[in-house]
Amino acid sequence: MRTFAILSRTWRGGKPGAASNLASAADRHGLFPGAITYAAAAVQIVSFRLLTESYSDVQTNRLAQQAVDIIQQSLGDAHERIAAYAEDGRLIVLFAFKERSEHAVAVEVGRSIAKLQHALELLLNLKCMAAPGYACGSLAQFAASYGAAVGALDASPTAERPSLFNGRVSLTIEEQKELLLSIERLDKEGMHQLLASVFSSVRGQPVHSQTVQMIVSELLHTGDKAIKKWMPTLSSEAIESALPSRADLGKIAELNALELWLQAYYAGLLKLLKSQRANGPYSRHVSQAIELILEKYQGYITLELAAGAIGLNPSYLSRIFKEETHATFSEYLNRVRIDVSCKLLESGRYSIKQISTQAGFANYNYFFKVFKEMKGITPQAYLNGDRTVK
Repeated sequence: MRTFAILSRTWRGGKPGAASNLASAADRHGLFPGAITYAAAAVQIVSFRLLTESYSDVQTNRLAQQAVDIIQQSLGDAHERIAAYAEDGRLIVLFAFKERSEHAVAVEVGRSIAKLQHALELLLNLKCMAAPGYACGSLAQFAASYGAAVGALDASPTAERPSLFNGRVSLTIEEQKELLLSIERLDKEGMHQLLASVFSSVRGQPVHSQTVQMIVSELLHTGDKAIKKWMPTLSSEAIESALPSRADLGKIAELNALELWLQAYYAGLLKLLKSQRANGPYSRHVSQAIELILEKYQGYITLELAAGAIGLNPSYLSRIFKEETHATFSEYLNRVRIDVSCKLLESGRYSIKQISTQAGFANYNYFFKVFKEMKGITPQAYLNGDRTVK
C-alpha cells in the first residue's frame, strides 16, 4: 500500500527531518487529497522487549508487521490514516482530516485509538498503550504532534505523586546475588521483600520504559540461571507447567500487575526447587515430610507437626523417615538449617547472630553447638574462611 510504504520509509522512527521528508513525499505522490488538519498518535506494545528477547530478527519483524497490519485494518481508509512501525514495539499513526475542528479531530483520534487497542488485544493477545498528539495544520508540523504523543505516552502513570525513580537502569550485582541466595535458601519472604524493593525504586515509571523492561529482563535471566544451576535435569515441560507463561507479559500494562506476575514466577520457581530437593529415593510420605522441613525450617517445625500435616502417626513417620534418610527428623532439620547457615556465612552479608535466627535456630548457643558438631569448626572460623574440618 503506497501511503504505508512512504510513511515507513520517510519517518525512520521520528528522527529529525522525518516530517519534512514525509511532507515532500506526500506532495510528490499526491497523498491525503483535501486534508487540512493532521494529527499523530504514538502506540507502544507493552513489554515488547521482554516478549521478543528470545526471538530471531525474522520473528521480531514478523510480530511488528502483524501489529502494523492489524492496526491498519482497524483504522480503515489508508488515504486518511496510516500506521507504520518505528522501533522497539513502538508504532506511529498518522491521521489526515478534511475539517479544522480540533474537537472533532480529538474525538475521532480517541475513538480510533480505543479501536486499535482492542484489535491488538483480541487478535494478537497484546496489550498496548497509546497517546494522541495535537491537531496541526500541515505535515511539516507532524513531528511536533508526534513528539507530544510520545511525551504523553512515556509520562509517569503516577505523575500526581513524587516519583521514587532513582535513576537506576538495571539490577545491582548485590541484588542479583541476594536473589540467588534467597532462591537457594527457599526463602520466599526474602525473595518477596527483594522484589518489592526493586519495584519500589521504579514505581514512577511506565511499564514499557527501558528501565523497567531491562530490570524485568534481568530478573528473568536470574531465574533462568537458578534453574540451570540447581535444576539442570528438569524438563522444559515441567518448568513451563510450574511457572506462569511469559506470553502473559504481553497482556500486562500496569507496574503492580507486573510485580505480581514476577512474585508468582519466583514462587513457582521455589516450589519447583523444593519439590526437586524432596524427591529423592523416598516414599511419598517421607518426601512430604522433607518438603515441610524445606518450607518451614526458618520457623517452628517438629516431627509431630509434620506427621499431623501429612496425616500419619508420629511414631510411624519417625520410623520410615529414619529408614529412608538415615537421619532422624531433628537431625535432617538441623542439617538443612546448617546448610543454609553456611550459605549465609559465605555471602558475608550478615552477622553470626542474624544468621542463626534466619536459619531457624531460636537459641544462639544451640546453633553454635550444632554447627560445630556438623562442620567441625565454629561459625566464626567458617566465616573467616577456614573451611577445613578440625
